[in-house]
Amino acid sequence: MKLITKAKEIIIAVWDEDGESYPTSGDALDYVIADTLSVNQDDAEEQTFEFETSDAPETFYTAGAYKVDLNNAELAKDYMTKIMGWEETTDPVGVVAPETYAARYVALQVKFADDDYFFLPKISVAPKLVMESVKTNLVYGTLSGTATNAEVGGKRTPIGRFKTAILTKTTQGSGE
Repeated sequence: MKLITKAKEIIIAVWDEDGESYPTSGDALDYVIADTLSVNQDDAEEQTFEFETSDAPETFYTAGAYKVDLNNAELAKDYMTKIMGWEETTDPVGVVAPETYAARYVALQVKFADDDYFFLPKISVAPKLVMESVKTNLVYGTLSGTATNAEVGGKRTPIGRFKTAILTKTTQGSGE
């Protein structure tokens, strides 16, 4: 029996605007709030169709979608602009939330203690800022979304487990 435990490193990378292939490098998330990263697969969906030319209905099954959630406490400028889609301002200097919704896609890789990697090549995310109980808790960014299929190793998949890393780390942390 093999147990996969203790995430050692989480790397996130943003897809470019053309969305042709997943990115190959990304930023390490060093401040993911403990136990907030979750990847859960929905139950498979069953659809039954009746046809006039057949006495028995046909049943088709679709694999359940992978839902991804994580809370990141480091809200550095790079993270907020690259990952959350915020925009820089010059007067006053800072970052501001976008006015309109725009589809954002990221790739996520998690390295575990046994040196196995789980890789989600394409996640449609809806980033948001959470400020609650700010006197006792952190302000953090929440990424939640649904993993979608992308080609990895000659197969289309929403998630894979690999012995080698797919994403390389470009920086230590998310910067400023």
